Amino acid sequence: MENDFIKISELLSQGKNLVLARIIKHSGSTPRSIGTRCMILEDGTLIGTVGGGLLEYKVIEAAREVFKKKTSTFCHFDLTGKDAAESDMICGGIVDIYLEMLCHDSKNMVEIFRLSKEIVEKGGQGTLITSLSDDIGCLDENHRMLVTPDRIIGSVTGASDDSETWLKIKAFKNIQIGPGHFAFAEPVKRDPELYLFGAGHVSACVAHQAKMVGFRVVVVDDRSEFANPERFPDTDEIMVMEFEEAFEKVNINSSSYITIVTRGHLSDKDVLAWALTTDAAYIGMIGSSSKRKAIYKALLKEGFSEEQLDRVYSPIGLAIGAETPEEISVSIISELIKVKADIANA
Repeated sequence: MENDFIKISELLSQGKNLVLARIIKHSGSTPRSIGTRCMILEDGTLIGTVGGGLLEYKVIEAAREVFKKKTSTFCHFDLTGKDAAESDMICGGIVDIYLEMLCHDSKNMVEIFRLSKEIVEKGGQGTLITSLSDDIGCLDENHRMLVTPDRIIGSVTGASDDSETWLKIKAFKNIQIGPGHFAFAEPVKRDPELYLFGAGHVSACVAHQAKMVGFRVVVVDDRSEFANPERFPDTDEIMVMEFEEAFEKVNINSSSYITIVTRGHLSDKDVLAWALTTDAAYIGMIGSSSKRKAIYKALLKEGFSEEQLDRVYSPIGLAIGAETPEEISVSIISELIKVKADIANA
């Protein structure tokens, strides 16, 4: 799954126009959450999803009008009444979706998304602020700006130029910037990174499924016969080196997820000891309860605390009775998704 900002920039650079549809508000039980995006091309091609079914059909229909008028619009969908009955959807919420046309001949727009792509690829930080209003033309200025630690590109009427405040926004957010005037702020950042320490059968399955659900995947192992593109064709990066060497080369932050699935207890212990010194959002270690107990005991003797060890998900994965590498992978991915959702909703 390719990051949305990378995809948008690439489409614009190819001379294509598109409609970007975002869920900007929702309440109750809805198919997708705030910030979910999809893109519609002029030929009707849909990239991504905001929930499927009748909701998505109406978004595509609305996008046709956006292409005709070349102006933004809102799409309101009520899943509690007639719309839900007609679509056979069992959700019971309300969704507001904002559709805006992105034109490849808007230099300002192309530059903002080019820089957003660069931020994502380099693992940087930024916030994109988009004015929310009907009938904004795709070539109109003063309704979109990108804030980075170094500069602000573009502008939004009524929005402050306090970059520090904007950069503190870590989740999708509607913000009032004037009487009756709202903007949508969204973080521009690399997809959450999953570091797989160990390149065995379980890791091969996890890597493939993790890409499908939006992780950037990095595999680390000292065996080239295991850690190679043939076994990990979807992986973003493969690091063939000793684990201790990798510790100094990877950039772990609060958006990082670490899974420890090496071939031996000693390696698991070494990787876990290092992982506990990082700010990783998730640390999971495969193995039995007895293995976990032995490793924890050794780490406690080395000075680690019970509180630190409480961060670790071990045995790894949700308890679904998994046995095969494929089943174990499903349990691990399910746990990663749950942790990611818990963080987003905190």
